[in-house]
Amino acid sequence: MRALFAGLLLLVASTCFAQILESPGRGMLGDAAGPEFLPVEEAYQLEVEILDAQQVRLYWQIADNYYLYQHRFDFVLEDSEGSIELATEFPPALERSDEYFGEVQVYYQQPDIILQAQRKPAGATLTVTSQGCADAGLCYPPRTQHFEVDLAAAALKPVEFAQYKQGFSMYALAGFSLPWSCNLMTFKHTGFEQ
Repeated sequence: MRALFAGLLLLVASTCFAQILESPGRGMLGDAAGPEFLPVEEAYQLEVEILDAQQVRLYWQIADNYYLYQHRFDFVLEDSEGSIELATEFPPALERSDEYFGEVQVYYQQPDIILQAQRKPAGATLTVTSQGCADAGLCYPPRTQHFEVDLAAAALKPVEFAQYKQGFSMYALAGFSLPWSCNLMTFKHTGFEQ
């Protein structure tokens, strides 16, 4: 009799557990699941355009309720002679009070940045680093993208991370692009109303 009761109890418990897991928007304990976040490459889509032999335009399409920090942009242009100095022209940004960075300037929607090379390289590598967050409270790690550029010929080619000569990431080599998700790396934001 005990075995029959234990079996029946196990059947009922596993049925209830399966229903909880199949419920849309519910976690394992039946609580409402948190917000879903876009992969970094969907949240922040970068377009690069060569304007002339010394100017490059960087243009982001940023998903709704996501933003990029102005102070977290970094641009490096290098050729066979070394690093090429860049003058950067930023558009106006929104000022925000950030829990971790203090007073900052951020971009929602479509920042359009112009880079002016101080000399004319033929073939070079452009490295673009940016960092952003979602209004719902997740900050992504800094993202670095590489491009082979020939400003004189107006030619541009993205370079995959694994092909680039510097840096190593097991996640990138395995094909993953993950936002920080552990508690120590997740930043909570408040007061970011548009």
